[in-house]
Amino acid sequence: PVLMKLVEVVPAIQTNQEMVKFVKELITSWGKTVVVAKDTPGFIVNKVARPYYSEAIRILEEGIADIATIDSAMTQNGFKMGPFTLMDFIGHDVNYRVTESVWKSFFYDSKYRPSFTQLRLLEAGYLGKKSGKGFYNYNGDEQNLALDDEKLKQTIFMRIISMLINEAADTVWMQICNTEDVELAM
Repeated sequence: PVLMKLVEVVPAIQTNQEMVKFVKELITSWGKTVVVAKDTPGFIVNKVARPYYSEAIRILEEGIADIATIDSAMTQNGFKMGPFTLMDFIGHDVNYRVTESVWKSFFYDSKYRPSFTQLRLLEAGYLGKKSGKGFYNYNGDEQNLALDDEKLKQTIFMRIISMLINEAADTVWMQICNTEDVELAM
């Protein structure tokens, strides 16, 4: 939390709005960016980010592109990390469980369904960077080269970014947050 710039303030239904205002001002005075989210599964960031992971895994499972190419498609279009690199960085023990929790909490809505691909990594103990292996091998004995196919990468980027935009719009529509806060959070 010390390293994170963003803080999601999540008032309960009985929280006084003056308290929300006080907490926002206090956290802002610490140099943090503050957004307010309704108390729902995943709040803003973990809800809206689900398609970044799930759509990337679907593209992999559909055989459209490999892991390195999908990651490259996203980093070439402004993302700091590709979805597979980010899942490995977060850890499959954490990322899979968040996905599973959001899926269950939204009454098993199929758009949040966890993947067997990631579950198998978790079961094997391939947690990502912290265990030395996940979608990538961090022991240095494998190379992961992205395909040099700009048209394919643009298709991948558009598919994933469209899902992210839809999820952000859905989050605002569900009144989990306002448009300014989803923009700041994401």
